[in-house]
Amino acid sequence: MKGLEGSGLGWFSLWVAIIGVVYTLTSIIHLHNVVNALTWAMWAFLWYLFFLFIKCT
Repeated sequence: MKGLEGSGLGWFSLWVAIIGVVYTLTSIIHLHNVVNALTWAMWAFLWYLFFLFIKCT
């Protein structure tokens, strides 16, 4: 609205998506919890889409 640059928010979104992938792998490998892994994977995917949206606009 105020014409501010959103690149910091975009990079933060990418960082959260990467951490979400790490938690997904941790849930699968160490905890053997598929439901939790799928939840983390979906959140990581959403944060990655938000990163793409910020970077492409």
